[in-house]
Amino acid sequence: QHGSRLVISTFPDWGEFAEWYARISKLTTEVTPAISARAAELVRDAKTEREKVVAVYHFVTGLRYVAVPLGVNSFRPHAAENVLQNQFGDCKDKANLFNALLHSLNISADLVLVPRFTQARETLPGFAFNHAISRVTLDDNPLWVDTTDDVCRFGLLPPGDPGRNVLVITPGTNTLTQLPIPQASEHSLKVLGEINCSDLAGAAPVSFSVTAFGYPDYELRETARETKEASASLP
Repeated sequence: QHGSRLVISTFPDWGEFAEWYARISKLTTEVTPAISARAAELVRDAKTEREKVVAVYHFVTGLRYVAVPLGVNSFRPHAAENVLQNQFGDCKDKANLFNALLHSLNISADLVLVPRFTQARETLPGFAFNHAISRVTLDDNPLWVDTTDDVCRFGLLPPGDPGRNVLVITPGTNTLTQLPIPQASEHSLKVLGEINCSDLAGAAPVSFSVTAFGYPDYELRETARETKEASASLP
């Protein structure tokens, strides 16, 4: 059974909410000398804009996820430089740092509020979000990037994100945007195996080759991590 609930918002529309959120988080993406220096170091070997974004992505996703929702910072990101110095943060902190690093490289990036595993409604503007990601613009095309989940390969949104109605915090925003729903053709798994039983008296060599894309790739990477962590205590 599903219970009923009454949700009330004091915001007349999503444009007002986006403007309010932009105001309270305005200084959190400030590009400081420390931000610029780290960004330059991260992209030292990158040859294209995309390679720069990927390099920054791997750095930010590698930072520890720590969520301490106290006061205004329960919904406003901490300053990017503080997150860089502390080397940890929650989803909005990591996305905000990711954006600031890209801003220092003159790459467009915006904070995106996401109702992960739930949904936001166009007719009910307000606090409908429990997650934050980034929207990067490369060659005039949007690229949605989730820096919280370090299992996720770059270019893929992890489970819980696709299809959600999100709010991009950028000037002029007055409506929700739906995150893309992946096509079945983008998710495949190929497994090739070979077993040599020519010498039954000895060991039977076994070799496997696995190629995965999309969610199968995500599941394999997640399983590999769990296996590695579990085997750490085994002899």
